Amino acid sequence: MKTTLLLPAAFACALLSLPALAAHDVASAWRAELDSLQQATGQNAGGRTRADAILRTTLEAVRHGLPDEPTPADVSREAAAAHAAHAMLRVLYPQSVPALEARLAQSLATVTDSAAAIAAGKTWGEHVAESVLAAQDVAVALNPGSFVQAAKTAGPPAPAPMPAAAAEEETIGPGRYHFTVLAGAPGAKGYLDGSGDNARFDFPGGIAVDGAGTVYVSETALGVIRKITANGEVTTLAGAAGQKGGQDGLGAAARFDSPRGLAVDPAGNVYVADSGNHTVRKIDPAGNVTTFAGVAGIAAQVDGDRAVARLDSPFYLAVDGAGNVFVTEVGGRGRIRRVSPDGIVATLSIAIPPFAGNSGSHDYSGAWPWQLVADHDGTLYAIYSDAWDFADVVRLTPAGGMNYSGTTLRPPASMSFANGVGVDAEGNVYVKYDMNPVCLFTPALEPHVRYASGNTGGSTWADLAVGPFGTIYALPYSDAGTNLGTVELGLFDSSATGPVILTQPFERTRYRNQTAEFAVWALGGTALTYQWYFDSTPLSGATSSTLALQGVQDSQAGSYSVVVSDANGSVSSRVVRLTVLPPVTGVAPDNPGGGSVPDSGAPSTGGGSCHPAFVLVLLTLVGTAAIRPSDRRVRGAVRTQPSIR
Repeated sequence: MKTTLLLPAAFACALLSLPALAAHDVASAWRAELDSLQQATGQNAGGRTRADAILRTTLEAVRHGLPDEPTPADVSREAAAAHAAHAMLRVLYPQSVPALEARLAQSLATVTDSAAAIAAGKTWGEHVAESVLAAQDVAVALNPGSFVQAAKTAGPPAPAPMPAAAAEEETIGPGRYHFTVLAGAPGAKGYLDGSGDNARFDFPGGIAVDGAGTVYVSETALGVIRKITANGEVTTLAGAAGQKGGQDGLGAAARFDSPRGLAVDPAGNVYVADSGNHTVRKIDPAGNVTTFAGVAGIAAQVDGDRAVARLDSPFYLAVDGAGNVFVTEVGGRGRIRRVSPDGIVATLSIAIPPFAGNSGSHDYSGAWPWQLVADHDGTLYAIYSDAWDFADVVRLTPAGGMNYSGTTLRPPASMSFANGVGVDAEGNVYVKYDMNPVCLFTPALEPHVRYASGNTGGSTWADLAVGPFGTIYALPYSDAGTNLGTVELGLFDSSATGPVILTQPFERTRYRNQTAEFAVWALGGTALTYQWYFDSTPLSGATSSTLALQGVQDSQAGSYSVVVSDANGSVSSRVVRLTVLPPVTGVAPDNPGGGSVPDSGAPSTGGGSCHPAFVLVLLTLVGTAAIRPSDRRVRGAVRTQPSIR
């Protein structure tokens, strides 16, 4: 089963690392065609922005790295881009095929076409379309009319069938993570030190926690490192907001360029993956910033002493009890580097056997390592993803020298696509999977499922860290793939009982006289009951997991929520709004081919050959700061993780 998630944030950076592209007639023409389609179907500005991000990235990705990596002599990349755009949009807008055929003909009249371009472009465009369709909450924003009937009949997604042992493992019992906001305010982005929800973050991209529960967060877009005490007091540890650079120095005198992953050693030193500078930086407890490995502004992959070693866009990192720092690189295409305490940089040699996972057989030869953590003894845990089909946590155990042997962690059968990993002082590994569960793996790799509740609207996490006593700190993203600008705190309550909501209802926007649907998916220890509310008033007869409002009127605009109960207790969903718009001339109610307004989401039913996170990675391109190493190709990135995100 698949839902939207943002794994990994690294993949967004991988796509963003492409060289800047000049405007081109083919791309401009197809974006203009997209705009006309969206206007014709009544989409609002938000839906148009999302779709434009997907189409823009699709065109540029095809032009710079086709799926099968043909040489320029074998294919016209501009023609392939035109065919990709045509294939994608004709799936998403089936009612507009004649217009799209005309646009394709116009595009091909200005470029050199070939059989290879046709095949490559069609394959890529259809793959992206399937990715969008797999994430219905995004797909509705692109082509809402196509999903009206499906939304009416499908209801909330059903859990995937599980073997008896896995089903027993996932029985809801006592114990649950409850998430609250430690610092920041959801959606209220900015830059402000302060306490709790008075503080502001712009784009927190990496997170780490020390043994005392002090949290460190990298502000990727602003180029600063923030510090959060256990009581939520936020200060700036190093860097100056909005002033990028590579200078070492004390506190505000230091400069960073697109910092991402963080790690803290036992002595309290904070290590920063300074991606834009291609360096690893070290911040001592007094706030002094030095360059630990690499040379600012030089992207390369050279092992050796710190004076000669070079890194290529370090993204995530981890530190073990001996002070060894391990680094994944966006430019490394699967490499993990180790920087010893004395500054010697070496590349790990990693062997990971194929794995028969929940979503099929996984061959890691084409996968990338993303998030990375280390336990005290130097065992590594990395999320490996091929972007399209899997995202697994792999334990990497030292096997002598720079050789490491991989073992894949096997979660219960209904869980797949990890989007966060952390490890505690006792060697327990915490993995956040899509569809809500947090799975704790003991040092013997035995899985224990723990669900999360009370989180502040985030449907996925960009990164997480595990602190003392199994506390989880996370950077949440919204359902639409937007960084919320908050830091969440998850505490485990061993006595928690009652149901848990796995998929929350989504906001809805409808024209008058159309149908609006809300749905929730929950699990509980006993049979569940439901009661929907409108503006805090219970709705008579609204006692199922799905609420369908036929022929909505202005009087029905407002707030909706549902209370889910079982024999052990009750839990309330988040409150969402229904917006009702005046009808548009010529648009029939619930016409599958024409004009309902995009939803902000709907529960995903899975399907498609690509992980829905691919869609969300593409969406993040609109607002994410770019890291642009030279001569970067896309094939591995676009086929190796969704998007992102």
